[in-house]
Amino acid sequence: MLSGCQGDPTVWKKDVLAPGGAWVATARTRQWGGFGSAWVETTVSLRKLNGTVNRGKPFDILSYPSGRVSKAYVLSDENADTDLQLTWSAPTRLQIYHRSDVNPDLVVVRFADIDINFRQSSSQP
Repeated sequence: MLSGCQGDPTVWKKDVLAPGGAWVATARTRQWGGFGSAWVETTVSLRKLNGTVNRGKPFDILSYPSGRVSKAYVLSDENADTDLQLTWSAPTRLQIYHRSDVNPDLVVVRFADIDINFRQSSSQP
């Protein structure tokens, strides 16, 4: 019997709590391997901590393919996307900034009562 890899493919994760503590934004890079199907992707998700939105599960608001990781298949801060910045400017306003250009396959601008602003550029914010 053949079985696939089990476990969490997360190789980097960072949580940023909103002012007031009602929401958390999570940036996560995941790595999957396989013959011709290897993939590294970074996502940002939102979760309301009291569980009243999306049944308490994270909701992806940004996703983009990532490059290589330093420590393959290991959860490590060395795998961090250092160009990605998450900042809460208010309890219901999340700023996402990427210092280099990425090609997102998902960008959400509003989720529940949260306004989301995604910008990317090669210059500083």
